[in-house]
Amino acid sequence: YRERRSRSREFFAALGDRWAKVRETLPPPDTYMERLASALGAPKVLLEVGIGAGHMIPFLCRIARRVVGVDNSPEMLSEAAAAAFSLGLASRVETRLGEAEHLPLGDGSVDAVLMHFMLHHAGNPREAMMEAGRVLSPEGVLVVVEFTGPSTDSFRHSHGDLWPGFSRQELTTWCLPAALSPEDRFKTQARSMMISVFRKGENHAF
Repeated sequence: YRERRSRSREFFAALGDRWAKVRETLPPPDTYMERLASALGAPKVLLEVGIGAGHMIPFLCRIARRVVGVDNSPEMLSEAAAAAFSLGLASRVETRLGEAEHLPLGDGSVDAVLMHFMLHHAGNPREAMMEAGRVLSPEGVLVVVEFTGPSTDSFRHSHGDLWPGFSRQELTTWCLPAALSPEDRFKTQARSMMISVFRKGENHAF
């Protein structure tokens, strides 16, 4: 776990100007943003785990009153804070240094959690989902956007991926100990990705 966490942190610390090129190889957000908005609802406080350089900030501030972004890379957090400031959204966006497996937030302190192509960078994806369940308020929602895998070795290397992607069954297995229930999933135009929705609280039909 420590080795995987260190590898991920070193990758993003050294990414620099190459981040824009890396993002171009991901599925285009315009094809699924409205579905993502529908899944997240209108939370008062929304947490993005792995906020990176803050490219999702305009979208997140459109649907949430307040956004908290956690990342394990000080370099990425600095870029995210600068992005929020340049957009005039600094008063609504807070960045915090931390790991997905040890979120620097209290129990039940957020209404929604977004993991947008970050779980495959986590040292321990199962623990990351457990933490998401911990910080979610009752009836809060976790939305996971992920690759379905498997990906090529060259793709994983260029993106600093620790995992090739996940099946729906894997995510569902991990969500149950976190007091999360699978609520829905959305198909997208990109065959290699999925959007999965999990709700805190009572079991929901799937």
